[in-house]
Amino acid sequence: MPLVNLAAAGVSIRVVRLGNPKRDRDYLGSFSFDDQSYDEAFADFVENATTENELAEFLEYPFERKPNGKFGKVTRFSNGDWPVFYSAADEQTIVAEIKHWFAKDIANGEASPTRRRYYRRVAINCAGDAIDVRPNLGTWPDLISDDYAFCHRIGAEIAGGPVSALLAPSARLDGGTTIPVFKRRALNDPELTGTVVFTPSSRDGQVDIVTSTTRA
Repeated sequence: MPLVNLAAAGVSIRVVRLGNPKRDRDYLGSFSFDDQSYDEAFADFVENATTENELAEFLEYPFERKPNGKFGKVTRFSNGDWPVFYSAADEQTIVAEIKHWFAKDIANGEASPTRRRYYRRVAINCAGDAIDVRPNLGTWPDLISDDYAFCHRIGAEIAGGPVSALLAPSARLDGGTTIPVFKRRALNDPELTGTVVFTPSSRDGQVDIVTSTTRA
């Protein structure tokens, strides 16, 4: 039990998540786009405000079981058998995390190397007990390893107990803090704060992701 000697403390912090409510995902999935029409459609997407009900769904979705019986795919702190709402302490960290996975999807042929990705940026209040594992990175290097076995042990422990969240080191931004939240009750007051656009560009065989931000 990795966390047995670590104390939880109450937190109330504003966290950041990038993603899209279900209506936006359904809208995006209803078209077959070339790159130009894709960008034109997203110009409408950016202007199309997200409602309070859709923001509530934005919070609920990670905590809902999917048709395959899982809460989602395998991620750093879950094997899919328990829910995790991934967020970060600041925009810089969450952007670094998504840039990593976008570049990986392009390298694996799972995303277009010429097509932008657009995400809603939402700020959410996270209030509850949390355990800060950042000071343990020196002795627990697997907190940022690409082998998730150790983090899954931590995730299972948190998911099965009263603690709501972790303060964890970012694997993609040195000094960054990610905030995986395991209990829906810890999240409230979502606010749409803008849209973040990820634009891929390939140089010398490397994929660079350039980001731009619009405000709500």
